[in-house]
Amino acid sequence: MIGWILKGIPDNEFLKNKLRFKGGTALRKIHFPDYRLSEDLDFTYHGDDYKVDEIRNNFKSLIEWTKKEVRISSDIQDET
Repeated sequence: MIGWILKGIPDNEFLKNKLRFKGGTALRKIHFPDYRLSEDLDFTYHGDDYKVDEIRNNFKSLIEWTKKEVRISSDIQDET
């Protein structure tokens, strides 16, 4: 599912312009395929207009798109 989420970010106008992918998963996916497996996604927000609700809503849309693409029906728990 991580790969599908990363695939969907460039198609989301808000997320593609605001997020910078970083961390262990970024190292593995982009630079070092044999690097340790990490199961989380780390991002830095780029911009001065940090709006939690807008970020959350765009990620929810991305998750819904991903669930349709990979044909899963589980719910994603909101931890806020």
